[in-house]
Amino acid sequence: MPGLPSMHFSPFDCARLEFHQHGLSVAWVMSAWCLARERLQAMRLCCQCTKPAETLEDQVIEPHFDDNAVESKTVSYHAGFVIEDEELCEAKVGGSRSVGSTPKNNEPHRNLSGVSGVSGISKSDISQGNMSCKSSCSSVSANDADLEGLPKDIRHVLRDANQNRADGWPFDAEAAVHSLLKKLEEENRHEDITKVKSTQVYRSIVELMSEVNSLLSLLIDDEGWTSQKSADSIHVWTRPEKGTDLVTVRIAGLIEGPFDHFCSIGKEVQLVKTWMPGVKISYVVANLNMFDQVGYYCWKFPLVSSREFLIEESTIINDEEGYCLVNRFPPVAREGVKLPPKEKHSIRAAISNWCSFCAPIGKKSNGSRAIFAITVMNVDLKIPLPTRLVNYLSVSMGYQSFVDVRKHVKKSMEPTSPFYKSVADPRNGDYYSRMKGLEKAREDRPCSCAKEILETGWVKDPVERRKLFARSDVLVPLST
Repeated sequence: MPGLPSMHFSPFDCARLEFHQHGLSVAWVMSAWCLARERLQAMRLCCQCTKPAETLEDQVIEPHFDDNAVESKTVSYHAGFVIEDEELCEAKVGGSRSVGSTPKNNEPHRNLSGVSGVSGISKSDISQGNMSCKSSCSSVSANDADLEGLPKDIRHVLRDANQNRADGWPFDAEAAVHSLLKKLEEENRHEDITKVKSTQVYRSIVELMSEVNSLLSLLIDDEGWTSQKSADSIHVWTRPEKGTDLVTVRIAGLIEGPFDHFCSIGKEVQLVKTWMPGVKISYVVANLNMFDQVGYYCWKFPLVSSREFLIEESTIINDEEGYCLVNRFPPVAREGVKLPPKEKHSIRAAISNWCSFCAPIGKKSNGSRAIFAITVMNVDLKIPLPTRLVNYLSVSMGYQSFVDVRKHVKKSMEPTSPFYKSVADPRNGDYYSRMKGLEKAREDRPCSCAKEILETGWVKDPVERRKLFARSDVLVPLST
């Protein structure tokens, strides 16, 4: 096929690889070989089986191999990688698949530079199991039986959407299915609409985006909140909750600095001990993928036992609108992730609610970039103090934590800062380049409330605040 690079690969036996290593090997081949490929949908399947190649009617792009390569009459002839027409793949191989990440960026035919776990992967990384990035090797089961009876054009859209959802691009997945349903409606294909809505792919996307809306609703709903402190473009509110004397705290405000550096303060859990008072131990328990992780840190409060924080952090990014949501919760048990036991003389904090929204919002009058951030949290530290005092500490510590983040974002721009080094580290490039890209996305979509945010650190009118999220003309609209 014209315009494709000539690549040479040394084959290795995929059957001996662990599942996550096998998925990473797909990402390695795609990153090295497929960047120039325009018809990307024909290059997604990887299978570990061996079947006669002649049964795959639309096989394309046979790479060159060294003399040790397996005979090309089997699909394992190039270390288990099958590059072919996706429809025929599914028909011949079946629905259980390991796939590499669908390429993403702002181009119509997207390369892999914005996909976690692709750039910088070496064959030694794969064979030795040095990578564990879910985004580049998500196991996606767009069950064939679930899609049977649907026309080819619909199956393509749903498979792509399912892949995007699994790879960390849920807003793209939602947009694709929303556009598909509108197209089917215009064509009066009501039977196909019913079939689409009965698929697991559709239900999974609706469920995920409903969760996104629930998080955003916490940031829009002003009912029950009482202002406790407002100074220097930082605002703190509290709200009572049923069944507990502890209040939920909402903190919002403006932070100056590049968005990728701001994100590093939360992402680099192992560095919490370098900046958070009272924390002597902090580390990443497990990287679930480039954007999600489980972290641990232990905080010592004077005169009481240490408080442990064991937190799973899930990051949901809207690349088009230029914002991200982070949800923090007790980690979900999963195979392959060993969670640390509670230390003998420590108490583990109980997380009822902890989520945040952040977005680049433009530049201040002094020319510095500005970030709008909101956090809602209800975390029980189980401190044996009067409830009124605990709630007071929640407000004062919440305000101070925002001040501290400002300070550390500023420090992160110094070349000697460990945060600066993390942002500059090529191994973290996929994460931080995607976060940096949100600045450009927000510039392309200026919001009517930007001036108010830059001046006050808040948007008083919830109707205006809602516009930041762009959740009206979508598959799962945010309720009013």
